[in-house]
Amino acid sequence: MWCLRCGKRDPGVGENCDVCANNLGPIDNRIGYFNQMMILTGELLSKNLSIEDYEKSLQWATEAIDDMSRNLEPIEKQMDLMGFDEFAKSLMLRPLNSFKEGIQTFHEGLEELRYYVYEPNQSHLYNGLTLLEKANNLFNYTADTANYMMDDMKKELSEEDLEMIEKEVGEKTGS
Repeated sequence: MWCLRCGKRDPGVGENCDVCANNLGPIDNRIGYFNQMMILTGELLSKNLSIEDYEKSLQWATEAIDDMSRNLEPIEKQMDLMGFDEFAKSLMLRPLNSFKEGIQTFHEGLEELRYYVYEPNQSHLYNGLTLLEKANNLFNYTADTANYMMDDMKKELSEEDLEMIEKEVGEKTGS
């Protein structure tokens, strides 16, 4: 995770960034880039954050989302190697494609927010945050779907297979 105010990667374990004290939200909700952008937009509008710092936050958010996108490529390649049949692969691709759509929508939202930097019209903020909310909903749908699928798969796999998959996924995502 990145702090979207100061740009520090892995900004600490508390609810606030260790460097700049930006509110990151609860630890169990750290994927909340949407929530962070809402807070920073509010701080921008209340003059607690400069337009320059807001623009930096947009850039850091873009980099964070790009990192998420890069982490999907090894997962797709691993699916090809695991030899899923077409039906199983189509089921696995559904949440992955939803997540990709979320990433694309998040990028669109960040670009809309960036327009505000150059043309301070609040409709850019409204439209951008609306797109970020849609992306956040797609991320949540993906997580829910993946959890449901994993629970279903766990019923069919041995303990040894589960440990191997969890280790493999942890290595691919850096967890």
